Amino acid sequence: MFQVADVFINIPTSQIRTPFSYLIPSELGFVSRGWRVLVSFGKNNVEAFVVSIREVDEKEAGKLKSISGVLDEYAWFDEEMLATAEWVSEKYLCSPAEALRLFIPGKAGLKAEAWYEAAPVVQAEDSGILSPLLQYLRKEQAPVRFSTLRGKFAAMELAELGSFTKAGLVRRLKKVIKTAKPQFEESFTLNENGITTEAMRDHVKKKPAQLRIIEALIRQGTMSAEAIRSISAGNTALKALLAAGLVRVISSRVHRDSYGSSFLSDIAMNPSPAQAEAIKAIGRAIVKREFHSFLLEGITGSGKTEVYLAATAAVRAQGRQVLVLIPEIAQTHQTVKRFKARFGEDVIVSHSRLSVAERHDT
Repeated sequence: MFQVADVFINIPTSQIRTPFSYLIPSELGFVSRGWRVLVSFGKNNVEAFVVSIREVDEKEAGKLKSISGVLDEYAWFDEEMLATAEWVSEKYLCSPAEALRLFIPGKAGLKAEAWYEAAPVVQAEDSGILSPLLQYLRKEQAPVRFSTLRGKFAAMELAELGSFTKAGLVRRLKKVIKTAKPQFEESFTLNENGITTEAMRDHVKKKPAQLRIIEALIRQGTMSAEAIRSISAGNTALKALLAAGLVRVISSRVHRDSYGSSFLSDIAMNPSPAQAEAIKAIGRAIVKREFHSFLLEGITGSGKTEVYLAATAAVRAQGRQVLVLIPEIAQTHQTVKRFKARFGEDVIVSHSRLSVAERHDT
């Protein structure tokens, strides 16, 4: 039996409401429900969402295209996301793919690139034998990015690619790459794997730079490469300690945030009588976990945001999440400033003007 994935294609149309089936190659046997994958659809490689896995016989498997690759190191959608997307699709009469797109950043973070490679030489001579472009492709013996060719050849020479492709001398490939990639930073700590700090000191006692690193790590626990350089210990000393097994690397995911932590912290103010009344009414619904709509009336600067902050604090105190929607993107900065000042790193911001990388980190 062969494993097959049923997927919804991530293209901007509401007309496609049924999944397409693709064979799961053996090297991608880990793919399961919830993964984002690349599949061949029409003439292009496109993103698709795996919604189910099933087994088919050899006859049916022979009729199917294979999944080209995966986009992440893990399943993007969990069961709660998939169930919610299914509900959204049924409730609001949109396609399943449209509903699933709500759970990924505004842009897929994918880029299609054209690559060219020379076809195998069939005859001793052909019409392109004198072309520097064709000779270059044959010398490379591997696909070459069009952007690379553009940097090496003039526009007139690049125009030959069309005729070479039609003549079968060159093959055009389309590869999809992921532009939004996770970013990691390295820090360093002592590798206390049965080695005492005294033994470490003794090992490097005649190497001042290495000893400074060991002493600093004993005091601080972990340090960045920049912090290690600041104590007059260069990369050579650090590499030597890594090679000796006295220090190890810790790799941590960086969450890119254009708002950063540049906001001063503040504390909740004593509410006015009107604010206290609103906070009390909203608080009763929060405690009972009942849905109620509340309308706050007040001009700009009247203190409505302080009520929102108090309500948010009450929900967070229960270990629950809060979604704050801002009606205009122009109000984002001032609103984020207030919430970041009160809740710090607990605040995650997502909107259309963030970079693709930031949205993938959110």
